[in-house]
Parts: sequence; C-alpha cells; structure tokens
Amino acid sequence: MKKLGCKCKAFFKAVLSKTIQGDIFNTAIIVTYFVLLTIVPIVIFIGNILPMMHINAAKIMPYLNVALPEPIYNFLGPIVRKFLTHGSGGVASFSMLFTLWAGSRAINALKRSMNQIFGVGDSQDFIATTILSILITISFGALLVTVFVIYSFGQIVLEYLTPIFQLPLSYLEIFLKYRWSVTFIIIFIILCLLYIVLPNVKVHWLSVWPGALIASLGWMALTGIFTIYVKYFAYRVLSYGTLGTFLVLLFWMNYSNLIILFGAIVNAFIEEQRYGTVVPKEHKFGKKVRQKVHEKHIEKINNAK
Repeated sequence: MKKLGCKCKAFFKAVLSKTIQGDIFNTAIIVTYFVLLTIVPIVIFIGNILPMMHINAAKIMPYLNVALPEPIYNFLGPIVRKFLTHGSGGVASFSMLFTLWAGSRAINALKRSMNQIFGVGDSQDFIATTILSILITISFGALLVTVFVIYSFGQIVLEYLTPIFQLPLSYLEIFLKYRWSVTFIIIFIILCLLYIVLPNVKVHWLSVWPGALIASLGWMALTGIFTIYVKYFAYRVLSYGTLGTFLVLLFWMNYSNLIILFGAIVNAFIEEQRYGTVVPKEHKFGKKVRQKVHEKHIEKINNAK
C-alpha cells in the first residue's frame, strides 16, 4: 500500500513537471488555432470539388441539413450552396494547400510539445519535418474527421437514409450496437500511431498503449458531451445557438488537444519508469534527404566547372 502511494505521488509530480515542461496549455491553444484555420478551407475545397464531379447541390444540402445542427446549417448552408454551384479548380487547389499548411503547423506544435515532454530535441531537418507533418496531416486528418462524423452524426444520417434507400433495419441496429466499440478502436489505433510517430523517441509498445487508452476514453467522453449539447441545447436556444455551438466546438478542440498531450505525459512517465532513460530516434529519412541535396549540389558544381 505504501509502495502504491509512492508511485502515485511520483506520477502526480511527473504530470505537473511535464505539464510545465511541455507547455501543454499553450500548445493546445496553438493547435486549436491552426485546426480552426483548416475548417473554412476544407469546406471551400469540398464545395469546389463536388461540382467538378457533377454532383448536384440539391442532392447534397439535405444530407448537410441532417448532419449539422439547425443554427449552424442556417449559417453555413448559403455559403456551402454557393460553392457547390460554382466550382473552381484553382480555388480548390489553393484551399487544399492552405489546409495542408495549417494542419502541418498543428502537427509540428504537437510534435514539439511531445519532444519537450520526453525531454528530447528534434533532430530532423526542416525538409524532413515538413514532409512528415504534411503526410501525418493528410492521413490522420481524414481519419479523425471520418470518426467524428460517424460518432457524432452517424445515427442521425443512417436513420434518414434508411427509408430513402430502403435499407434493412438490421443495418441501423448493427450500427447502434457497435458504434461505440468501433469508434473507440479506431481512435485508439490513431492515437497509438501518433504517440509512436510524433515524438523523437524510440518508444516501446508497453509505454504507448496506456496513454492511448486514457486519451481515447477521454476523447470519447468529451465528444459525447459535445454531441449532447448540440442535440439538446443548440436547437432550442436559436437566438445564440450558433455562437454557443461554435464556442463549445472551440472548447472541445482545446480540451481534445489537452487530452492527447496528457496521454503523451502518461507514456513518457511509463517509459522512464520502466526503461530508465529515453532514446532519441535515428532519422534515416532525413539523412537520405540531406544526402540527396548534397549530391545534387556537388553535381551542379561539377557541371559548372
């Protein structure tokens, strides 16, 4: 019992120390800022891509009305409809590039904070870090958006589609039965990959899954609270429902980032307790990029001679 108390005391001390060391509160705000910057470009990108695919706006808007709370739909609906009826490849390309830039900045902020939590520096160069951040942004961004839509609005959308496409009611029952478990597994896998890829540390699996488990449970609980608010409050208080919903979305993003970083703190504590010291990664990809750039530079010098 005394030994358990000592471990708990050491854990809370480590949490406090690494919270300050990783500057997780400021990092969460920074990540939230860049994620918010990606929302409008994503809407613009999708709105400009769909007309190029010859998808009628009249077919999309009813589904958007189902997926979004009424005050948000009333605010975003006319904007989305305009983009759906006037597609532009140039605007779509620009919005996609801006989304990748903002998303990669958010990933870099998470990466920097996790490195500080583990007490290591980032040995990757700028090119390697940028490429890695963009790849992570594309991969995990798509997964997280999909999971959030399924978890928050999947039942509503499926209930709406069932009579239209004459889907068997068993589909809805299966979705309702396994939605939470499937969502949890996907989030858990995503967070495990984040905790392995982002920190500049060779982490062991036994040090990764506890933080991912805690963060997954925390994220699902937070998203559930957000969904309840949207369902029961945003519809009723129409006078300030849109503002209230976006404020809750802002807080949801901020606390989601804090939960992710807290999971990294748990992982760092377990890694240090179980394996002693953390070992920085050897970035072979960055070395190859630098080697290729150096070879090209030498080749240009030789050709100039």
